[in-house]
Amino acid sequence: MSKDDSGNQYTSTNNVKVNEETIKAYLSGKLAEGEMPAVEAYLASETGERQLSQMMEQAWEEEDVVSDREVFERVESNLQDHIKQTKQEEVFRWTRLRATMGIAASIVLLLAFGVQFLLLEDSSKEAVAKVPMMIKETTKGLKSTVHLRDGSKVMLNSESKISYPQYFTDSSRVIHLEGEAFFEVAKDKSRPFTVIANGVSTTALGTSFNINGRGNQCKVSLATGKVAVHQVNEQENYFLKPGQAVQFDLEARTVSRSEYTGFEDFLWTKGIIAFNDDHFERVIEKLSRWYNVDFSIENTGVVKQYTGRFDNKSLETILENMSFTLGFDYFIHEKKVKIIFEN
Repeated sequence: MSKDDSGNQYTSTNNVKVNEETIKAYLSGKLAEGEMPAVEAYLASETGERQLSQMMEQAWEEEDVVSDREVFERVESNLQDHIKQTKQEEVFRWTRLRATMGIAASIVLLLAFGVQFLLLEDSSKEAVAKVPMMIKETTKGLKSTVHLRDGSKVMLNSESKISYPQYFTDSSRVIHLEGEAFFEVAKDKSRPFTVIANGVSTTALGTSFNINGRGNQCKVSLATGKVAVHQVNEQENYFLKPGQAVQFDLEARTVSRSEYTGFEDFLWTKGIIAFNDDHFERVIEKLSRWYNVDFSIENTGVVKQYTGRFDNKSLETILENMSFTLGFDYFIHEKKVKIIFEN
């Protein structure tokens, strides 16, 4: 195989020209069968691997998504098998195909699906790696910061949990989240960082973002960098830039995108509890989790909404403000709070 004067095209011994367009055709399954051996030989070389890596980085920056249906179905099938195995055995499994298809599968997964890489070595062989799982969780009234081995930092909100392998692989970093957490991801272009929460997958190379996966919703808010977000069983990706958020309603099966300016979704990391025209039930749920107390409500009447922001204030201070605005009396005894609305 020889290099031509352009510096980015190679010609094999059987005169098959291998360039960026040929590689893209190969990845999408549109390359003629007779040309495939030449492309595979090139991709197996050090130069070919380097060019694939450059194409992956460029495609990420340009949001150039590989969307071939056949490739999608094949990789999505492998992903579902992987998820089932993880749930059943509480370990992460990685399968490998041929080395030439390993990087290709990685590109498809990163760009088209935003999930962990499934590298392939030989379809007739399956190498299963069992990795001990780490679990970190918080209870009501507590928050915690977890430092990962790769240099990333995870701040867990109250009543939240993350699980992840003790050692990340050479190709991916995958974390499962229940509840809410803020992630500061250490940059590593060779190992995308994926968070799976409430059936929603968020993938980044190095950035910071907040994920709230409580109840029937999952909201991803981006602070810095760029992330690709998608529902595990769906094909469409949502690329976010700083100041943007995407919210999935898992019950109504709807998706909404939004922009923000006040960084409301990140305030909890600074000890600030905020409400923005929130329904009273949601306010009480948040206060219960934040201060580790149980509420009992009498004479709720019509549905009420509340707006307020409190920087490291006591529960009594917040209730005093709310009682004046919404019209109720409150009584605090140890970990129990009674609220009685005026008739």
